[in-house]
Amino acid sequence: MNQATLLGRISSDINLKVTQNGHKIATFSFVTNNRYKDASGETKDQATFHNIVAFGAKAEAISRYLVKGRQLFLQGKIENRTYEKTDGSKGYISEIQLTHFEFIADGKSKKDTSSDPFEQVFGADAVEDLKLDDLPFNS
Repeated sequence: MNQATLLGRISSDINLKVTQNGHKIATFSFVTNNRYKDASGETKDQATFHNIVAFGAKAEAISRYLVKGRQLFLQGKIENRTYEKTDGSKGYISEIQLTHFEFIADGKSKKDTSSDPFEQVFGADAVEDLKLDDLPFNS
């Protein structure tokens, strides 16, 4: 089984590309937090950054409605690939290919969320329980 399940925040701007065949690909960085106690009993936070890749309708939804800092629950499969660096050497990258995501409410009051583009389209009450299947362009 190859599945990653993460709860965290989008930590970079979302980069949407369209291939020559018209396929949409969104990439972004995602940060999760691990809270633990060190040997002295002091609580510490450790951030881990993940490379996320979304395709098709998921890529469009993420690029259209989500911004850096937005909290998400996501699932995907871990993929490792190689690429050629600008100096000609081989580079390696681990990515999570998105298979499912859910919006997480940030606990803002309705007055504070009027600038949220998702809420402008779907309404303030939709944020808490909307899933990708609810989006009109999901196929």
